[in-house]
Amino acid sequence: MRICELFLDGFGIFHDQRVSDLPPGLSVFFGENEAGKSTMLAFVRCMLFGFPKRRKSDKDGLGEDNRYEPLRGGRHGGALILETGAGDRFRIERYASSKSKLIGDVIVRDAGGNQFPDSHISRLLDSATEDLFNSVFAFGLHELQRLKTLTSDDVKGVIYSAGAGGIGTSLPKIYANLKKNMEGLFKKRGSSPEVNRLLKQIDEISKHLREIRAQSGRYDDLKREYDGSSASLTEQEARRKSLSA
Repeated sequence: MRICELFLDGFGIFHDQRVSDLPPGLSVFFGENEAGKSTMLAFVRCMLFGFPKRRKSDKDGLGEDNRYEPLRGGRHGGALILETGAGDRFRIERYASSKSKLIGDVIVRDAGGNQFPDSHISRLLDSATEDLFNSVFAFGLHELQRLKTLTSDDVKGVIYSAGAGGIGTSLPKIYANLKKNMEGLFKKRGSSPEVNRLLKQIDEISKHLREIRAQSGRYDDLKREYDGSSASLTEQEARRKSLSA
């Protein structure tokens, strides 16, 4: 996925600002302090993941929860044009709602004007979370100054996967799948997956074997008793015959 075009209707210092025909590969935005570079980055984040909620401690519009409300007019929000690896283009249009919702009102359409559900944005981002996107693909000075944004297991997992040559393979997802498969085989409590069933079967067989061994010992005692009775009977029979004679 790559960004082809940005339209800032009203966002921070920008009003009716359009950035078109961004080429594939690296594009560099440069300017002096307060030129709007961080505002442009925040705009991309908001278009993809929604506007942050306003906090009481953020009434002055500063800090990580800055919503960049329009300073020069325009409707709060805008649109992005994205292109997938297959060459399909989608327009994501989002505007902040009057009730300051976290996500805001969003519309996703393809080049033909067909509308898609909000969840389609996640597909365009290959299921990248907001934390991952902000920390790996769209980080700013604020994140660089606060390295704790890189302590998320999700972020560390993707960085590890990329370093191991597994681009597109999420280590947390692999771990989750392994854990799911493991729990499908064995659980200490709860349901009875395969290993639990086999362990129960082994316990039942072991109990049955112990009973058989116990019966085997009783058999030996009965066999000795039988042999003794047979010998005594033979002796008594011989004596009876002797007395009859």
